[in-house]
Amino acid sequence: MLPVAMGIDIGGTKIAAQLADMSGWHSETVTLPTPAKEGADAVLAAVTTICEQLREQATALGRDVLGIGIGSAGLVDVAHGRVIHASNIVGWSNVPIADVLQARLQLPVFVENDVRTMAIAENVFGAGKNQAHILFVAIGTGIGGAIVQHGKLWHGAHFSAGEIGYLLAAWDENGQPKSLENCAAGPALEHIYQQKTASPERLTLRQIAEAAGQGDSIAQAVIQAGARLTGQVLAASLCLLDPALLIIGGGVPQIGDLWWQPFETALRTSPLAMTRDIPVVQATLGTQAQIMGAALLALEPLA
Repeated sequence: MLPVAMGIDIGGTKIAAQLADMSGWHSETVTLPTPAKEGADAVLAAVTTICEQLREQATALGRDVLGIGIGSAGLVDVAHGRVIHASNIVGWSNVPIADVLQARLQLPVFVENDVRTMAIAENVFGAGKNQAHILFVAIGTGIGGAIVQHGKLWHGAHFSAGEIGYLLAAWDENGQPKSLENCAAGPALEHIYQQKTASPERLTLRQIAEAAGQGDSIAQAVIQAGARLTGQVLAASLCLLDPALLIIGGGVPQIGDLWWQPFETALRTSPLAMTRDIPVVQATLGTQAQIMGAALLALEPLA
């Protein structure tokens, strides 16, 4: 049997984890609520509990655990296994996650940004399999990205390479810059729709998409405008990075053709002709990508 690693996804509301190996096999998912408001110690305690449960599973299966891979939201210093900045968990910034868990569990620990773990999994098992140069973009509650060059993640000099959501997308009425995430992520579209309809109630993006499908012209316009803006910004990114493939993940693109058609039209407006034909595909692994990619963090350097 192949050795396994623990893949752990630390989100703002839940911690999800699995055992996985290089064949693509993975165990059943183990989850716990994230004690995000209780601080870093409580979160690390929950992660420790999950790891102990997974170790028991591995023992029962007769599998050797090589290490632990963790995907977390925020800007991650992968060299030191810590999150430099995070807003969804109280006190999570600059906590030595890898050092603490290695001491507790006596296993190597690798920490990475959660969107990058998704890109790793898509590159090994999903839509980007066997591709050496990829731009992966996840569009959901936030907008994040990851750059794969020569089959390896590119982190940049300050661990921020791929942070597509922070790219300038517009200016507000006061002349202040607005990022792509602030214009086109799910919460941004919800806010824009509420403003345009002057509604006292803020609908979810799912509700807005349903309204668009029923002929709500404002809902349709908001979704299409967000998609066009995303396509325009990513068109510039394709010129800069020249990937072999653009992979799009996250919940917003799941709206369907109403989002995809204006997105792709805008994406193909690049002045650089050769980038207009770069293939764009949807991610295929869904929420499993974060956990599988986290496990691969541990498997690839140690297997």
